[in-house]
Amino acid sequence: MKNSDLLNYSFSDGRIIDILIKEDDLYIKFENWKNDIIEFRFINCWKVVNYKAINCEIEEVVILNNSDDLLEIKKEILETGGYEYETSNIFHIVFISSWSEKVVLSIIAEKGEVEYSSKNY
Repeated sequence: MKNSDLLNYSFSDGRIIDILIKEDDLYIKFENWKNDIIEFRFINCWKVVNYKAINCEIEEVVILNNSDDLLEIKKEILETGGYEYETSNIFHIVFISSWSEKVVLSIIAEKGEVEYSSKNY
């Protein structure tokens, strides 16, 4: 699954019901407006910022290709001896609140995938 495939799910009027960190991976349990449960896994996270996202209604999810945070992490990888190919898969995804229209969860990771869905999409 490509990271952009994460956007194939309907996030509007859904909510994040759980967040779990295991080593460098982040797991998010999400309930959409139809009460379907979807579990997302973000692999090898470089940065995670949670602004009280649990139980927050989500309006949309956006992948940012050139955010300042993403560019900073890519630069740091290169400056510490990393290679360009190591930065090519890193992406920045944000969950935006329905009410405040502000970012409530920001994730920079190497890969995102669906771990489980209570519905077949």
